[in-house]
Amino acid sequence: MEDKVVLLTGAASGIGAATAMLFASKGYKKMALLDLDQAKLEAVATKCREHGAEVMCLFVNLADFDTTKGVVKSVIEKFQTKHKICFKTCFISKQPQYNYVLF
Repeated sequence: MEDKVVLLTGAASGIGAATAMLFASKGYKKMALLDLDQAKLEAVATKCREHGAEVMCLFVNLADFDTTKGVVKSVIEKFQTKHKICFKTCFISKQPQYNYVLF
């Protein structure tokens, strides 16, 4: 799995953090972890690095599309590819919901 790249949202806690650590423990070596909580995300990244993963932390609010639209591009630029994208994000809003193509 050393050449595989994972992009995972909501990675600072709960299912997202567990998923990040699972990917790292299974041998994924290139990971982009996204969340709003910088301290918790760095803690998860440290645990993933203990498994030998190269981790890119991105502190982003996925509810802000203008901020979000460049995330996949920056991951591809850093790692030169992408293989797994796991969006584990929940929005609670009274506004209409839209589907976005990020790449």
